[in-house]
Amino acid sequence: MRILCVTSDFPSEINHVGGIFIYKQMMALRRLGHELSVLRVVPLAPPIGAKWRKYRALKDRYRYDGIEVEVARVLVLPGLRNFEHLRAQTIGIMRRAIARTQPHVVHAHYLQYPGSISVGRGRPAVITSHGIDAYDWPWRRDGLRKDAARTLHAADTVVAVSGFIAAQLRRLADRPVEIVFNGGDAEVFRSADRRTAREALHLPQERPVLAFAGTLCADKGIFDLVEALRGLDDPPLLLALGDGPDAAAFTAALRAAEIDVRLLGNVSQSMVASAFAAANAVTLPSHKEGLPVTVCEAMLSARCVIATAVGGIPEIIRDGETGFLAEPHDITRLRVLYRRALHDPDVAAATGECAADFARRHLTWEANARAYDRIFRRVVGEQAA
Repeated sequence: MRILCVTSDFPSEINHVGGIFIYKQMMALRRLGHELSVLRVVPLAPPIGAKWRKYRALKDRYRYDGIEVEVARVLVLPGLRNFEHLRAQTIGIMRRAIARTQPHVVHAHYLQYPGSISVGRGRPAVITSHGIDAYDWPWRRDGLRKDAARTLHAADTVVAVSGFIAAQLRRLADRPVEIVFNGGDAEVFRSADRRTAREALHLPQERPVLAFAGTLCADKGIFDLVEALRGLDDPPLLLALGDGPDAAAFTAALRAAEIDVRLLGNVSQSMVASAFAAANAVTLPSHKEGLPVTVCEAMLSARCVIATAVGGIPEIIRDGETGFLAEPHDITRLRVLYRRALHDPDVAAATGECAADFARRHLTWEANARAYDRIFRRVVGEQAA
């Protein structure tokens, strides 16, 4: 089956990290026999700033691990000011992409704007909502909300990455929403020897290590993490993976709190896996989420996960069994959980093993791809009928 993936983000030679979860899903679908191509719709970038230069540097077409990627550029105004009008800009773009790839299904990642430009184009449209496109963007103003509702009604099938996101979508439009969890790469993220991982990363063997991986922004709870660690008598070594708009402020806060940290930046999947293997526990004290891939990957790595009960996280972490949960902004609870996970190896090990057992059954890209394979085949069959 031929599938055209419409997205605003996808890995490239310029940035191997952006949209990595979409690439991983597509590779799993390819292993099931599907033919995949990508239409990546990005902002028409002015020649200023590092962010815009990256968009401008993208080739109009490139191949990434055998997947054909076409890059289309549209005028996107700051603050989502014209998101609901992008459909008109992309009439020719979508027509040409469909004529070139002849897909059986168009699969859009994110409700706005990939979803809104993909529906009603003469091919069955499946939309996957990942989080911010359900609980945040549509509610910023009435035009965005109406556009989101129209898009949901026009889609052949709507998928949410968690029950929480499905509920947000149903607030926008009264229609069925399927739930398919995100996944992790079980070949990369698996239980590995901690001592070996620490030797490879040149980390001390006996010291507690806590890992964080994600965008370095306030909404990921990075400043709550600093405050929670500040109050520990014996703070761990922190491995921080990722980059983002608050990276400088985060670094300054860590320095002021005298927290020992290794800032690794945006790194490969294998490096993330090595960091998780080296850690006693992994944390994501986020304020908003859909279903974070980081948590899936940490669970596959058989590591104790300490996260906040936001978005779909409580659907995969059962507090005290497959991980530990705190309410967002609850610094005291986070501190208690860090102390327990980092200084009670039996608890951390038991929790990690339960997490890995759940993740291997439910949180792999293979499981995710099998669910989408059924959805695509059903949608195509319904159109044929």
